[in-house]
This record gives sequence, C-alpha cells and structure tokens, in this order.
Amino acid sequence: MYILEFAIMSLWVMLPALIPNNVAVLTSGGRPIDLNKKWNNKRLLGDGKTLYGTIGGLTAGILTGIILNILQPSMASITHISLIKLSPGVIISLSTGSMIGDIIGSFIKRRLRMKRGKSFPILDQNDFLIGSLIFVEIFSGDNIGHLLSLDGLIFLLVFTPLIHVFVNILAYKSGIKKEPW
Repeated sequence: MYILEFAIMSLWVMLPALIPNNVAVLTSGGRPIDLNKKWNNKRLLGDGKTLYGTIGGLTAGILTGIILNILQPSMASITHISLIKLSPGVIISLSTGSMIGDIIGSFIKRRLRMKRGKSFPILDQNDFLIGSLIFVEIFSGDNIGHLLSLDGLIFLLVFTPLIHVFVNILAYKSGIKKEPW
C-alpha cells in the first residue's frame, strides 16, 4: 500500500506540471514563441514551441490545479490518502516551470544542432519536470520537500518518462505529431 500511496500523492501534487507539456502538443499552432530569431545562426527554439501551445499548456496546468483543489476533500475521503490542497503559488509555479523547463530543453537541443523532433532521451522526458520543481522552490513560497517525499520524487523521475513516451506515441498514431517521441 505504501508504494501506491506515495505514487498517488506524487501524481496528485505534480499533475499541474505533467499536464501542460502534453496539452501544449494538442493546442500547438500560431507563431513560434522565438519569433524565428536566431543565435549563432541557429534558431532559439524552433517551430515546435508556439504561442498557442504555451498558452494552452499553461492554462491546462492551472485549471488542473484548481480542479484538484476542488476535488481534494472527496478524493481524500475516497482514497484514505492525505491529499493536500495546492496553494495558488504552487499551482502557477508547477505549470509555468513545466513550460519553461520544456522551452529550456528545446533551447539546449537547438544549441546542440539537433533538429526539431529528434529524440534526446532523459532531457525530453524530464526537462519539464525539473523546471517545475525548480520553479516551486524559487517562486511559490513553498518547498518541494514539503510537497513530495524523496520516494515520490524518485517515482516521478522514473514514471514521468513512461507517461511522456506513451502520450507521444498516442499523438503520433493520431497524426498530431510527426515523430513518436
């Protein structure tokens, strides 16, 4: 039961960070957020990071946090797990950090001359998770140790890449993405 409990608690806390990255794929479009700017003759981010995708991802993450807080009392009584309410600062930090982490990952890939869509294991699957954890520490007024146990953090570092791969394969099979990673 302990493993299931910290898995549920970890996913509960981190859902506002896990959702934006996936919704950004579904809502992508519009202008690239780097406005086609280059640095050292390389695009800053590329066409995959768009205004609509970023706004869609941020909105979905924040709405997820709000919905979790609404559902928290009933879900805690159903699961008998101490699910916490997330402060507005944590919700915004998780969602924003997720998107910024993914953008930084894209920036790194462009500096390494990797083409858009090319797989970069570990970075592709954890950039948004790491970004969200850093943003919580810096901007939320809370610390991640208060929200997640070490076991929960390890679970997320292992589980998040699996979710990422699964969602990307679904997006590829449904024609939303051009590559399955």
